[in-house]
Amino acid sequence: MIILMTDVVKDKHVDLITCINNRDSPFHLAKALAMGIALRKKIPFKDVLSDHNQKAISEIGNKSILIVDDVIYKGTSMK
Repeated sequence: MIILMTDVVKDKHVDLITCINNRDSPFHLAKALAMGIALRKKIPFKDVLSDHNQKAISEIGNKSILIVDDVIYKGTSMK
C-alpha cells in the first residue's frame, strides 16, 4: 500500500507529510502509511496535527503538506 500511495504522489511537490490523529485503534494505520511514504520519498514526517491542532499553525506555515488519513468513518477528521 505504501508503494502504491507513493506512486500516486510521485509528481507532487510536498514539503512535509503528516497524518490524522490516532484514534481508538491500537495500530495507527494512517501514521504507518505516512511514515512509509515519507521514507520512500525522502520527505520529513512530522505529527503536526496532534494536541488538537494547537501546534499546526507554527509548524506548517507556507508549506505543501500531504495529510494521510486511514478512513472516513464518522467524518470527525473532516470537521
